[in-house]
Amino acid sequence: MTGQKTDRILNDILDREGWPTYTEPSKAYPDRGGPTKGGITLTALRHWRGSPVTSPKELQTLRKEEALALLLRRYVQCNGIERLEAQPIFAHVVDNGVLSGPYRSVCDLQTALGVTVDGIIGPQTCAAVEAQRDTVGRKLVEVRALRLVAFVQTHPQQLMFLKGWLRRVFSFLEEA
Repeated sequence: MTGQKTDRILNDILDREGWPTYTEPSKAYPDRGGPTKGGITLTALRHWRGSPVTSPKELQTLRKEEALALLLRRYVQCNGIERLEAQPIFAHVVDNGVLSGPYRSVCDLQTALGVTVDGIIGPQTCAAVEAQRDTVGRKLVEVRALRLVAFVQTHPQQLMFLKGWLRRVFSFLEEA
């Protein structure tokens, strides 16, 4: 199902996430996502491989080809996100999925559209995306930014990440 646009988006996400850098949470870097390589958490890799005993060392040695396959399956080919591939907001929804999970990403989109929020992109969501094509990008930036600020308010130890998260969200205004 993957086209050149999807491939480019996934490679851009790995670049934005610092591929091939591996990080582990610490007191100085309290990332709630746990050990991460290029935006891929140890938890995501364990689910992808179907192995709860996948080690941090295996995450450290994760190859880019597998990382791209994981991103495609977990953040594009799920929750109906692939149905948006021809839409201008597709990259934004995929990026949000990698940062916050595909369910949360779709819920943010549905909130921005003012449709039923169920975390699945179906006919109603697709029709609303098409009908609001000129405004949905900006609305999604607003919904996502406000959610991240609220998240940091309830998890103040994550404040150090907010500036980067908001920079990332606001970068999608150029496409909106």
